[in-house]
Amino acid sequence: MTTFFFRSFVAVILIVSSLSMSAAQAPAAVSPVVIEDFSVGTATTSGYLLGTSPANGSGSLASVPLSGGSPTPLTAPNYVSYVVSPAGDRVVFYGAPYGVTLPHPNDSSRYWSVPVAGGTPVMLSEPTYAYPPLMQSPRFSPDGRTLTYIESDPALYGGGTHVLKSRLVDGSAPAARLSPDSGIVAKWAISPDSRWVVIWIGDSYGAVIGASTERWSIENSRMVRVPLHGPNSSAVTLDSTPGARGIYGTQAFSPDGSHMIYVLDGSVWSVNLTNGTKVRLSPDGQSVDPEAAALLVNPANVAIWNTGPSSPVFATPVTGPAAASRNLSAGLPGPILSQVGRPPWKASPGGDYVVMRVNEGVYSVAVNDPAASPVLLADGGGQGLSFWVTSDRLVFRTTSHIYSIPLQGPTGVESTVLVPISANLAANPISPDGSTIVGAMFREQTWDVFSVPVTGPSQNARNESYGSSQLNLIAADYWFFAPNSKHLVARDATMNTAYVFSIGSGPRTLRLSTDCSAEGSGLTVTPTPEQIHHLFLPSVGRCILTSSSP
Repeated sequence: MTTFFFRSFVAVILIVSSLSMSAAQAPAAVSPVVIEDFSVGTATTSGYLLGTSPANGSGSLASVPLSGGSPTPLTAPNYVSYVVSPAGDRVVFYGAPYGVTLPHPNDSSRYWSVPVAGGTPVMLSEPTYAYPPLMQSPRFSPDGRTLTYIESDPALYGGGTHVLKSRLVDGSAPAARLSPDSGIVAKWAISPDSRWVVIWIGDSYGAVIGASTERWSIENSRMVRVPLHGPNSSAVTLDSTPGARGIYGTQAFSPDGSHMIYVLDGSVWSVNLTNGTKVRLSPDGQSVDPEAAALLVNPANVAIWNTGPSSPVFATPVTGPAAASRNLSAGLPGPILSQVGRPPWKASPGGDYVVMRVNEGVYSVAVNDPAASPVLLADGGGQGLSFWVTSDRLVFRTTSHIYSIPLQGPTGVESTVLVPISANLAANPISPDGSTIVGAMFREQTWDVFSVPVTGPSQNARNESYGSSQLNLIAADYWFFAPNSKHLVARDATMNTAYVFSIGSGPRTLRLSTDCSAEGSGLTVTPTPEQIHHLFLPSVGRCILTSSSP
């Protein structure tokens, strides 16, 4: 894998050489949109930012378009929680709407639905005032039309029986009870087609202490399936442990909503949600740790799972049988590196590839090809690697550079260098569509934000914030992509200010900052071939480089 590691000064020469070709063609710098008095919480798929706006009352939830503008308040101050619809067009929150006079003070202890752009709120929970019910864990259905939530009676010890309900978010029909008439709801999941709700219920339950909160011990447990809008009388039991405590781990639906795959008491199971047919996916005698196991089902209806820390990764059709399981990690030169609280493997979006780390190497294997073997994509050369996975590429970081390579393997082509290690990257620096990687570089008390295509090369990097004087004290830990992959959102480290960058709007230049000499002196270089030749060929060590137009 020595082909992956280029000499640092050669890589920098390549980067700067490209600037001589692109600087003259660079478009005018576009400063980011600045939204003041706004603490960013998240970005919606419909193009809005959600956060708090002190101008509308301490703790008031507000929205503002990614294009900029004044925040629109959605809730009264001190709301409790909120969830956003999959389409990003509505927000459901627990509290009171902004600027609405409530008929009764206890109405503030309800779920409300409001358009993300602002508008008339709709009360979703029934107005019974003697004891306002405790509302917990709101969750949208995948189609965005229905909210499910836990309702408990505070007049009863411990909050009552944890009843699961659903209601259309437009308020056009009364809430429907989904959970059976007896038992306590421990957890639930909605099928991707918004047809079914699978509920884990029992006489009592509790989270098993460990690295994952997905492991539940349920006494006299039942796993039932019920239509999303009820009635609960049509619930069908899919699995049960009568008179005992069942240990349930994580679960996953098949993308078409036909099967639920889950871990129960050391085995991986698959159940047909229509007819209740259940089949074991893990072979007899193979124990699956319900806390450490991870599950994924890809569009080919293949379940991907592991048995525990540092354990092999398997792929099995959701229809079984267990004998059809394939060990995706067979042939690796050692055990898979385990990470506390996280699965020892990553899957590409869509689940066509599984990526595993062994020793200092990163390997990929095609899931849907029965003859595929693991392929070595990156070798850390004795140094720790961090890496990210797109639908078709691995992006990985060495001690000197950031590279990307196709998941199917090198195919005789060297990996593509993206940016030098001087970049400060977030936990997930790749855009949701997998096309762009972003980073930040500290320079003269400000952060420069850059972007580069994951396919490279490094000379296609863009400095999105070049020439802006507004990026004072932006911490690289406080930025993230919007779901549309076209906007980057950064939050000021010390003030309630949001910055929104339009990816690709900045000039084709890259501002680098490293350490040139013991004195730390700087040198501004006009990117012409002659000056690049003079600077880098006799150079020893690392240098400070600032690019600018001739």
